[in-house]
Amino acid sequence: MPGHRFYSAPETFSGNLVTLDDEEAHHALSVLRLRIGDAASVFDGRGREFMATVAELSKRRVLLSLGDELDGEFESPLNLTLAAALLKADKFEWVIQKAVELGVTRIVPLITEHTEIGAVRAASENRLVRWRRIALDATKQCGRRVLTTLSDPVGFDHALTASKSEVNLFFAERGAGPWRDGDRTPKSATAFIGPEGGWSGQETARADEVGCHLVTIGPRVLRAETASILAVGLLQSDWGDFR
Repeated sequence: MPGHRFYSAPETFSGNLVTLDDEEAHHALSVLRLRIGDAASVFDGRGREFMATVAELSKRRVLLSLGDELDGEFESPLNLTLAAALLKADKFEWVIQKAVELGVTRIVPLITEHTEIGAVRAASENRLVRWRRIALDATKQCGRRVLTTLSDPVGFDHALTASKSEVNLFFAERGAGPWRDGDRTPKSATAFIGPEGGWSGQETARADEVGCHLVTIGPRVLRAETASILAVGLLQSDWGDFR
């Protein structure tokens, strides 16, 4: 497969041609300095990817000609949502990047009782645009063909009651059960990860009340970003495609 991968939304595919959006076109023209006839690949964010060649270049337009569709499976069988409390910008951006690489289907930024006010204020519309770009870049880098959905920040209780996953796991430092629980293999799961200050007693009680599986992942106190990535890895190992 060519080293240059591009994302283009499904509506930009027309017959055997694809027009890259402004940002991807800028990258192709100004960073990669591609020329007509150069090889690349392009994926639509919904699971399809094609070999392609550069067919047309102009100041702000890049047109790709499609070749064969590429095969191979790069998505986990586990529909995995990471519902993680907002952190300071660089830490949360790191969580987004690594979660995408590890195959997370959806990321839900949480506002919890102990979420730092600064982290909530920083979650502006511009910040959300940046987060989605980080997720896209991680998708391109790791070879996935389906975009990870990144929702707007929501309150913990809203995320809890809105979850449609077969299994909801509430990761807590203390007062929770062991990580593994039987031999079930669900098709969907949500991992709830708290902030640096931990979950409040009320949030823990609420999670238990609605039927979350309260679990812990070891005796040590982990940083929130570490807990997010460890939880995702464990879930993919048990129920996803890390077997």
